[in-house]
Amino acid sequence: MSESTTNALFSAPGQFDIYTCRDLSIQEDATKARLRQLEDLTRRAEAGPAGGVIGTVAYRSDYLRARGQLQVIRETYARRECDSEAAQNDPRNRRSIQR
Repeated sequence: MSESTTNALFSAPGQFDIYTCRDLSIQEDATKARLRQLEDLTRRAEAGPAGGVIGTVAYRSDYLRARGQLQVIRETYARRECDSEAAQNDPRNRRSIQR
């Protein structure tokens, strides 16, 4: 199964459509932090006996969900043209468009 297919299975298109560019930026940072946390937990689980199985069972679905969510966030960010001058001048987005 391809990465894009897997991400699509674990994400909800349109989930972030009501978010402002600022909210998308905040959510992206939180999702990236969650991915790092899950990667760390998986590495630690793999260090123990039967760790590969435990890591996969315990963290793989959460990891795939977070990756899918990050993809949807980035697609929404691009579709809304959050990097554009107009978006940066929108008062709802101030102090947030820092990627």
